[in-house]
Amino acid sequence: MTIKIEHVALWTRDLVQCKAFYTDYFGATAGDDYVNSAKGFRSCFLEFDEGARLEAMTTTTLSPVSLEPVARHACRAWQKGCR
Repeated sequence: MTIKIEHVALWTRDLVQCKAFYTDYFGATAGDDYVNSAKGFRSCFLEFDEGARLEAMTTTTLSPVSLEPVARHACRAWQKGCR
């Protein structure tokens, strides 16, 4: 039996900028946005040539999480694309 991860999800403060980052730098194809206005939720699937998928999500109802200094340093490249 082969186990396969269907997709990985991440939270971002700016969905438009996050989509642009993955399409511009990794050649991902962005699908249509899914919007749930009642819950302040929006997401988009990004698909890569090899079949991997990433779901970028944003919300207006949750407070952003603060990263500890070590995590902030490790995520510097990600912060440029997904805030």
